[in-house]
Amino acid sequence: MAVPLDAGSAYDTLVALAAGVQAQLLWCEQSGPMTAGRRWAVEIGGLGDQVLAREVCAETAGLPGLGWWELDYGPPGLQPQSWNWGHQQQRARQTLVGAWSYVEKLARRVAEDTLVSAEDVAAILA
Repeated sequence: MAVPLDAGSAYDTLVALAAGVQAQLLWCEQSGPMTAGRRWAVEIGGLGDQVLAREVCAETAGLPGLGWWELDYGPPGLQPQSWNWGHQQQRARQTLVGAWSYVEKLARRVAEDTLVSAEDVAAILA
């Protein structure tokens, strides 16, 4: 909420908001079979992030050249739009898969300490 929005920061904010649910889904999928009910429960847990994503899109309405207006829940298609939620979920999942070892290290540290400084995060990711 403190980041001034432009096309790049809004796009990156949307993928960050999609990443929480995607990380939890990846972890659950690695832990065992995913039932439809379990997937639904994880996705429901991300509704707050979707509310924030809708707010990001609404904020872009006044920016020259953007005007996303609202989050798009349609299929991403061959040339997905920046404000398409499915596209952001795909981006988040792809990024998380590539960085999964770092995600696991950071998650273990947060689970142990519950409070991790920016310096600690930088050291974990180095």
